[in-house]
Amino acid sequence: MNTDLALPHKMKSLKIALDCLEGLGISGEACLVNTGLTRASVSSLNKEVSIGQELNLYRNIAALDVDMSIGITIGKAYSIENYGIWGLAIQSAETLRSALEIALEFQALTYTFFQYEFFEKNDIATIRLKPIADFGDCQHILADRDMAATVLILKQLLGQALPLLGVQLAHEAGGHKEFYASHYNCPVTFEAREYCVLFPAKYLDLVLPQSDPETAKFCAHECRRLQAEIRNRFSLHEHIHQRLALSLENLPSPEDLASELGITYRTLRRRLKQEGTGYQSVVNKVKFEYAKDLIINSNLSFSAISDKLGFTEPGNFTHAFKRWSGQTPRDYQRSKRAADHQ
Repeated sequence: MNTDLALPHKMKSLKIALDCLEGLGISGEACLVNTGLTRASVSSLNKEVSIGQELNLYRNIAALDVDMSIGITIGKAYSIENYGIWGLAIQSAETLRSALEIALEFQALTYTFFQYEFFEKNDIATIRLKPIADFGDCQHILADRDMAATVLILKQLLGQALPLLGVQLAHEAGGHKEFYASHYNCPVTFEAREYCVLFPAKYLDLVLPQSDPETAKFCAHECRRLQAEIRNRFSLHEHIHQRLALSLENLPSPEDLASELGITYRTLRRRLKQEGTGYQSVVNKVKFEYAKDLIINSNLSFSAISDKLGFTEPGNFTHAFKRWSGQTPRDYQRSKRAADHQ
């Protein structure tokens, strides 16, 4: 996995989604529960939001009584002009092929929760989306959002609808087979092994209507600078913290994480030690933050929270939480609730 994709997104991503949801009569404030954000703060478009916060938004949406196809509705609002310099870079590319190459190189500048891949075989071009973590109940919404946005952007790049050969979705149809087929205007396969968009490879070498080599060169340079700036703004342990927070219930081993980062396990240990921490310390910090959120904002029992955090016994969770906070989970819950009522 490209761990750059676990770094913060621009706040604009949340605003696009919230504006769309409120247009459907869904409360924006209800969708922001447990995100640490208010509707007013989402208007600060130049600020950043962790994708953990953005993920909580989609968890809230999944918990609401909304149509399963809500992800597609949201995705159609993510038009190319909402992506800033990245959008201009792909729009000014010479061909669709070169636009896709630029898009994949700088995908950390987008709002995606997926690792994008592109390949050709037997005159068929395939764009594949791989989730960067297990997103549970909201994964189908995120997948539909990003798949719909991808198809929309392909259309905008070409200046015409791209005839699709097929769409593959890893989730169930949920009684919406006709809706999906109508939206994509092609055969749609559900419960597939992966998320894919397939189209004729001959479209890859079409010259884009807004192609501008000088603009494309400048934008690619700026994308490279911005991506490096975002990456360098975070220490290794902060980078890892963001990554682990996405899949706390299915944590990678330190060896697997090192492989994701493209370094050896020994290098991972050495660099974390230089930053005054270690892998387990980062894991504990992420678990502590998640535990506090669940204790205050969920109706789960302490035993259920213990299970979600990967403890073999509730007593082990209690001891760990007291070590982290100086309080037992129950005492922490009581003190926070008392403070909220003052």
